[in-house]
Amino acid sequence: MKKCIFLLASLVVHSFTASAFEGKAEIDGINYYIITKGATAEVVFKTSGYKGDVHIPETIEYDGVTCTVSSIGDKAFYLETGLNSVSIPKTVTKIGIMAFEDCRNMKEANIPSSVTSLGQRAFYRCESLETLKADDITAWCNMEIGQDANPLPYVKHFIVGGKELNDLTIPATVSKVGSRAFHGYVGLKSVSFSSSVTAIGDYAFYGCKGLVSAKLPDTITELGTQAFYECSSLSDLTLSSGLATIKDKTFCGCSSLTTLSIPDAVTEIGTAAFRDCTNIKSIYIGSGLKIIGHNAFQSCSELTDVYCWAVASPKITGFYKDYSLPFYNSHIEYATLHVPEASISDYQSNDVWKGFGHIVALTSEDTGINSTSTVDNEVVATYSLHGRPVKSQTHGVNIVRMRNGTTKKVFNVR
Repeated sequence: MKKCIFLLASLVVHSFTASAFEGKAEIDGINYYIITKGATAEVVFKTSGYKGDVHIPETIEYDGVTCTVSSIGDKAFYLETGLNSVSIPKTVTKIGIMAFEDCRNMKEANIPSSVTSLGQRAFYRCESLETLKADDITAWCNMEIGQDANPLPYVKHFIVGGKELNDLTIPATVSKVGSRAFHGYVGLKSVSFSSSVTAIGDYAFYGCKGLVSAKLPDTITELGTQAFYECSSLSDLTLSSGLATIKDKTFCGCSSLTTLSIPDAVTEIGTAAFRDCTNIKSIYIGSGLKIIGHNAFQSCSELTDVYCWAVASPKITGFYKDYSLPFYNSHIEYATLHVPEASISDYQSNDVWKGFGHIVALTSEDTGINSTSTVDNEVVATYSLHGRPVKSQTHGVNIVRMRNGTTKKVFNVR
């Protein structure tokens, strides 16, 4: 009898195993790759195509098993020009490579906070996309976004938590703004950061052409490559005093900047970091700079004055020719370089700097700038370089009004 019971149990187990399914199946017009043993399903490409408004459910039933829809596969909606909109459930954690590429007539999509990664070219060339919805900004900042995957370059309205995002505050729940997080979003006007943020990833604000103001707190120690590339409206920039390096092309093409202050902590400025900042007139460089990259300030054609507090003249590394010097095509032969008096001869003999039309000593009489960290006791008001009142002097250049009514610039090295 015991032997018969054992054989019967074996047959039941064998029967259950045999009924497990793994493969493709179409349910309610959507094609899935289903694994009933894992109770999971992935949306996949359908030969007959998708049209109109597609609503992907959280779960589906197949052969008596409830399966969670957990991902959208590679090329799932590739070239679906008949697709108008897609609704993605909060169970989806991954959107695959080229998932919505060339869905050129899709006008609306949502990406829930459950999604942790967008595969390469996930939303590439979705040129009609008008509205993108997301749940919260923390999840968006933490998402892994592949090259050409972000839909933001195409959208007119980015709705986060039910509100259109134009003025962005990165919350305390974020420590790093992920690579490509806001790449190409032209609707963004300003961004500020909580003190929890320590890093901004590569291309994070690349091509945000409507961005006017970016204030980086002192907690930020890392700025990614091309993080603010071609933010052509950026005119109000505050750099973190915690930065050690400004990487390649970080602010390349920020053509609305007129004044730039590099903190003392910065030891290296990367290749083309500020190339084509065509309206910069004055650059203030702190005492820590040692390395300046090729073409770092190329084509800053309005440049009139550079103030540099580095005692030893910063060098350029590696092989270079005249056309790759940091100030190439910036007409520095008509500009003035202000440096520590004892360092004038050093700068005059350095190929990076000797092209300036005038190299003079940093003195308050000549420049109107004092290298000091204290506030004169006759100062009655302090302003930013943009003329806005501030409570106290910030790192870099400030404008102060004296009790006698005169004003002057003060360089604060705190």
